[in-house]
Amino acid sequence: MAKDIEDMNKDELEEFALESLSYSIDKRRRLDDLIEQVKSMAQARSKPKVEEKPKGERTPKRVRNIHTGVEWNWNPLYRGNPDLEIIEWG
Repeated sequence: MAKDIEDMNKDELEEFALESLSYSIDKRRRLDDLIEQVKSMAQARSKPKVEEKPKGERTPKRVRNIHTGVEWNWNPLYRGNPDLEIIEWG
């Protein structure tokens, strides 16, 4: 019977992470931190990473840097940049 992640020691957590998640953990960290790290990695692995864009969602076309005033075309890499303001939607 497999143990719960909360009941594992550092060595067991390291072995579990290597075998099931293909990830090496840093055993110098506290046990509570390691448990949370392994839990979050297991949850992240179970979720799909692809975000599907809902139909009809507006996408920015032009953006402007609020500090310099320079304008250029939108690129998805700019998403979440607080220094940019959207000036045109496409």
